[in-house]
Formats: sequence, C-alpha cells, structure tokens
Amino acid sequence: GPELASAIRTFYSENPAYAIIGEPSRMQPVIGHKGICVLETTVHGSAGHSSRIRSEVSAIHVAAGLISWLEQKMETLIQDGSVDDRFTPPHSSLHVGMISGGIAPNVIADKCSFQWDVRVIPSDNVHTIIEDFNFHCRQMESQLQSRFADAKIVTTEIHPPVPPLGTDPQASVVAFIQKLTGDYTTTTVAYAAEAGQFANEGFETVICGPGDITQAHRANEFVTKEQLQSCLKMLENLTDELSA
Repeated sequence: GPELASAIRTFYSENPAYAIIGEPSRMQPVIGHKGICVLETTVHGSAGHSSRIRSEVSAIHVAAGLISWLEQKMETLIQDGSVDDRFTPPHSSLHVGMISGGIAPNVIADKCSFQWDVRVIPSDNVHTIIEDFNFHCRQMESQLQSRFADAKIVTTEIHPPVPPLGTDPQASVVAFIQKLTGDYTTTTVAYAAEAGQFANEGFETVICGPGDITQAHRANEFVTKEQLQSCLKMLENLTDELSA
C-alpha cells in the first residue's frame, strides 16, 4: 500500500509519472474511488438484573445509541451538502456490520462490541468523521460514569484508513489510459483500492483492469476471457506507446 508507493517514488532513479491500478473495472478508465476505514467500538458497562436498567449502564443500550449516531452522522453529511453524484451512493457511508454482546435477556450487558466501516467520497475527511464520533463518545462516557465509574467506550482501528481517489478528469493520465483502452469515457467506483495511496505519493493515478466487481468476493468469482483479452490488448498498446 502506502509503503510500496513511497518506495517506488524514492528508491528508483526513474520517477514514474503515472500509476495504473488493475482493479476490476471492465477495462473502463476509473478516476475516483471511495476511501475506507474499518473500526471496532466496545462499550464497557455494568452487569445487573434487568429491573435495574435505570441504575446500571447497559452496554447494549449505549451501543445502540452510538449506532444511531453513526447513521445520523451519515444523514447530516448529506444534509450539509457533502455529495458527489459520480458515486453510488453519492455520499460517504457509515455502516455497522457486526455486533456482539449480552448473556441473557434479563441480565444487563456489561460489554457490547460492534464493527463498522466508513467509506468516504474524495471531498470528505475520514479522520474528521472519526474525531466527531470519538468526541461524542467522550461526552457519553462522562454521563455514564455518574452511574458507573468504570463505564467507558473504546474504539480501535481494525483496518487503517485507505485514502479515496479523486483524479482530475483533465489530468494527462486520463487521456493516456483512454488512448490505451480506446474507451474515452470515465467512471468512478464505490469500492476502495490502492489508487488513492499512489495518488497521495504524487503519481497521477487511474484504475483500469479486467473483470467486474459484481463478480468479486463471492463463490465462483470469475473474469471472462473477453475481459482478459481486452486487458492484454491494453498492455500491448502500453508497450507500443512507451517504446515509440
């Protein structure tokens, strides 16, 4: 990722102008992708009988409130105009995919964890979103500790932030990849890739590769022979272009 991009920039005497990232794009030139960060939040509350819900700190109830905050944060970004119509959905997304906590329906949970991700459009800052969430957690902690002194909310990164890509449509790498592929359109993708990391190191960067993301990360994923042939043709054109 970022270490490789940095090493390519600093180790060799040659200084590459472009980076072409071979993610599945059906060989279409891609000039933008969302960034991603994956996190885990754990709420530590107090165990007790469920009849004492007003006196104890239910980690599950607190976690549910934090999850609602994340969803509302996504809506707030949209309402504040942080929208990029090139993407589907056209905004940053905050999503909770896993949750675990509790031991019985009549026992107040003293621990609850949930895992979530943030996928940001190029104009949003993932660090700012996480900082806003952490600030809310600190405020919540102060309230909870009035009932249970050891109440706390801990958020850790499962996967560090991968930066988004937002290449200028007028960048010379765009015309270059369009010439190689014969496809003079551009598009964006909602998945994350290493392209943003290479762009951050100063390379003009695009994504272009065989296959379709709809067939990725599932049983029997595949790339069609036609897509591989198109990729081979693009690489032959690249060789011809650089050796001319």
